[in-house]
Amino acid sequence: MDTEGHHYGPTSTQVAKAVKTVDDYVGQLKQRIDKELPFPVDIIVVSDHGMTTIDPGKRILVGTLPN
Repeated sequence: MDTEGHHYGPTSTQVAKAVKTVDDYVGQLKQRIDKELPFPVDIIVVSDHGMTTIDPGKRILVGTLPN
């Protein structure tokens, strides 16, 4: 998802497809865990960062900030 987001933007169809793929894999993992283990297991998915579309008109130039 990260690579697709950097290449095509966070709202691209490529990112949506990647999210769906990962969601499907996590769903398959959960189903297999539930089937094979006699006790409940929680799955926690974490990320190193998010991503958003940048509006060039709202940028802040670091040199203009007060010290």
